[in-house]
Amino acid sequence: MGTRSGIRNADTTIQVLFEISSVLNGTSTLGEMYKSIHKSLGRIFNVDNMYIALYNEDKDSISFPYHVAEIDKDFVEVFEISKKQSMIAKVINKKKALLATKDALMKMVSKESGELVGTPCQIWIGVPIIIKGRVLGALVLQSYTSRDMFKKSDLTILSSVSEQVAMAIERKK
Repeated sequence: MGTRSGIRNADTTIQVLFEISSVLNGTSTLGEMYKSIHKSLGRIFNVDNMYIALYNEDKDSISFPYHVAEIDKDFVEVFEISKKQSMIAKVINKKKALLATKDALMKMVSKESGELVGTPCQIWIGVPIIIKGRVLGALVLQSYTSRDMFKKSDLTILSSVSEQVAMAIERKK
């Protein structure tokens, strides 16, 4: 499993990025691709809580074709995502990678009268999946045990993975 200290080994990270690139070209279905990405990312991150959300612009909704979670098990389609204030909605609506601790999440909920979807985690990190300026969804990791599990620098690694995922999704459609 990935490092729990938040320190990433550069060589392993590069190997994982190459591995993911190879996997994306070699898998036949999106489901296989998501599982392979999860396994590969597990070498550098704690992926006990990971999900991929896909955005449907016509329905203004997100669905969760892949999710692994320790606590929350119900990943139902969420509608009116453009009107939501949740972290995943912000990633999708603003096309921007975000990292937040539980304290920041709770402040956001109270300040913006937003809704907290799911069980509050210690830290949340998410990156948009974008191709040709269009948001296809988001890749998210979270931890219920350590607020130091992810660092701002991890956004760069996950953004690189999300770019590859976007190209693979586009090809497989």
